[in-house]
Formats: sequence, structure tokens, C-alpha cells
Amino acid sequence: MTVTTVLAVAALSTTACSGAGSTDLSATPDSGASASPAAASTTSTAAGGTTGRTTVASPAATAAPTATAPPAPSAVRLLHDGAPPEPGIEENTPWRPTAVRVTVCWQDVPLTGAQEHRAVTALVDMERWSEGLVVFATAEQAVRFVEVARISVTECAAGDGSPWQGRQQRLDGAWGEGVAISYGSAPAPSQSPSAPMGETTVVLARVGRAVTYAQRGSHGILGETVNARGVAELRPALDHVAPQLCRYTRAGC
Repeated sequence: MTVTTVLAVAALSTTACSGAGSTDLSATPDSGASASPAAASTTSTAAGGTTGRTTVASPAATAAPTATAPPAPSAVRLLHDGAPPEPGIEENTPWRPTAVRVTVCWQDVPLTGAQEHRAVTALVDMERWSEGLVVFATAEQAVRFVEVARISVTECAAGDGSPWQGRQQRLDGAWGEGVAISYGSAPAPSQSPSAPMGETTVVLARVGRAVTYAQRGSHGILGETVNARGVAELRPALDHVAPQLCRYTRAGC
């Protein structure tokens, strides 16, 4: 009677220990790989019939892939990136990197919300040319940037009798919205109508949260409308860059 009780107690102890050390693999989340559990083991039979267990350490966990950073404007090629100077005039300079300055009526349009930007500039036919790209954090900020440029044209005149004037018109193309602007000074009554006063033309195009632009300052006289010739000469810069800006839209490329 005593022997039977001892054997029963031993059996219960063995069952309890076995249950406490077991692992329910069905409750382990599926990692998508066929890796063994953290403590995998193999069973081998040694000479004499005894069974031994050899523990194999699990491989190190594979690091999760990092998110791909959004492309920088350097991935977008401007029309005149690295272009040599225009032939024919000795004073022409090659296109070179410069600070971004979108100027309307002699005031820089603020780059509020801009995350990245780049520009190039050159002296072409003795006139200052530039083109560039500004990438904003949101499309709304890009829309606002173009809007501020438009507002600056309407506020160009400092007051009654001011010679500073601006013109603007919509610029259609393969982009969300575009605008062409010319501003300058009209000759005063005491000056000859042919007196060189200076005129600047700017074209802007928005695609998603990016705005590309080109501008040229000349010694011409501001006309009654936007300088059509200036727009025609600047537009190729927008047509070149705009198709590359799909990466800055929600739909992507």
C-alpha cells in the first residue's frame, strides 16, 4: 500500500513538470518564415540505446527593412543643369548652382513650408536667367506659393503714379496649375518711351507639392501684356521638369 502511493505521487510530479515546461507553438504569431522555435532541439541515439538532446541556438532575427526616403530634388534634372555658356557673347556665363529666389515685383516669394529646393543661374545674352525647383511639405503649401506670386503682381504698384507695374496670365500645360508674370517699370512722363527701364518675366508650374520655375531679367520695357516672347523662351524649362515631378503627387509615377 505504501509502495503504490509513492509511485502515484511520482507519476503526478512527472506530469506537472512536463506540462510547465511545454510550449504551445500554435499560439506563436506567424512570422512568414520557416525558422525553428527559439530553442530548437534534435534527438540522437548514442551507443547503448540512451537518448541525448542537443540544443541549437536560433538564428539572429532579421532587421526589418527601413522605409525608403522620398527622392530629393537632386534626382530631378533641371533643363540647364551643367550646361555651358551660350555661344556668341563673350560675357555669357555657364549655368551654375545658386540660391532659390523667385522674385515678383522686386520681392522674393517666401519659401514657407519648403523642404527642399535647388536652382541654377547664368548670364545669357547679357541677361540674368535662372530656373529651379521647390518641394513643399504639402500640396496646399505649394498652392499657396503660386497664389502669393499672383497676389504680388496685383500689389506691384506702390501707390498712385508709381511706375512699377505687373502683368499676369494663366499658363496651361502638363501640370496642375501654371502662371506667367511680367513686371517692370513704365517710363515716366519726363522720359523717352524708348528709355530702357528693365522688365522681368517669370513662369511657374505646380505639380503636386512641387513648383518648378524659370525667370529672366532684361533691359526691355514692360508692355501692356505679359511678355509673350519671354514666356516662349522660358517655357522649355518647365516642360522639361514637370514630367519628372509625378513623384511629388499622391498618385506617384
